[in-house]
Amino acid sequence: MKRVIAALVLIITICAVVLLWLDPAVPATEATPEPVVEPGRPGLAKLPAPAALQPAPPPVPSSAQRAAQALEGQQPSEELLALQEQLEANPDYHAVCTLEPPLAQAQAYLAVGDPSVFNGRRVAVVLGRAFLPILEEGPGAGLLTVEGFAPVSIQWDAVHGGTPGACTPDPVELLPGGTVILGRVSHQGGDEPASSAWVEGCGGLANADEDGVYYMEVVPGPCTVLAMRQDGQLRTMGAPVDVVATAGQDLVLDLELPGYRRAGLGVRIRQVEEGYVIEEAIEGGGGAAAGLQADDLVLEVNGEPTADMDMATFVDDVGGREGSDVELLLERDGEQLQVMVTRLPVN
Repeated sequence: MKRVIAALVLIITICAVVLLWLDPAVPATEATPEPVVEPGRPGLAKLPAPAALQPAPPPVPSSAQRAAQALEGQQPSEELLALQEQLEANPDYHAVCTLEPPLAQAQAYLAVGDPSVFNGRRVAVVLGRAFLPILEEGPGAGLLTVEGFAPVSIQWDAVHGGTPGACTPDPVELLPGGTVILGRVSHQGGDEPASSAWVEGCGGLANADEDGVYYMEVVPGPCTVLAMRQDGQLRTMGAPVDVVATAGQDLVLDLELPGYRRAGLGVRIRQVEEGYVIEEAIEGGGGAAAGLQADDLVLEVNGEPTADMDMATFVDDVGGREGSDVELLLERDGEQLQVMVTRLPVN
């Protein structure tokens, strides 16, 4: 009898195991992946590599590599390749943007921060990249205008003393323009074209051609336009003009510059709390001819105190028509003295 009972228990146990194995509600152990047989090599097999051993994704190409890929087949000239190397080696370029489309060469303008402040930079575009110069270290933002295209908002992370930082967006997509200011720049008192002038404002910059004609893509809206000319180390500026640029339309604006050559003191200065300290009176300049010396403190210009005068205003006030005079109040060795300086060209 005991043998019969034991046999029945064994049969019941075997049936329960079989039912559990067949029940779909009970999860089965994960199956071992089937071997993969390599073609042409019967009998040799390998298992798929675990996820941790899968090959790493390829590295993201640099802006130079992407520009080179985009320009592939265009065979850049030796001159452009040499210019690119020169720009890459120049420590004054602190950020580089990749452009789409990748222009082989162009001129561009960067308005740093608020475009109405005239804090701009000329930008070289070579082999699909825009090289941004003289930027404060760290993040920044502004408007980049490439000739023939509309201004575009960009951000950058400027790096000093190393590989230039990158731009956002990346790449910078250049779109067709359509909001334009154009006209002619001439000298006051006549119709002579100001062929060496440039026009800046509204997020754009344009050089005048030999006939004084300029053309620049701008940002729509109210803004200020200014014509300028370089006279040696000094800038001659015309009167600023307030305009409203309408999207998709051309605005014709003729501008004038003073017909005389701008001149100044011919000194190097630094700003201090009390005014401006002369660091050097350049030989051949008006300041040296008038006896200005290093460490002289300029307290007043034509009767205007310099303590609260910003650098741009100071430079504008001491500059003027070649041969004209400017009166300075100086402090030297604890004593004050009045000095009259004749403005001379600063070369």
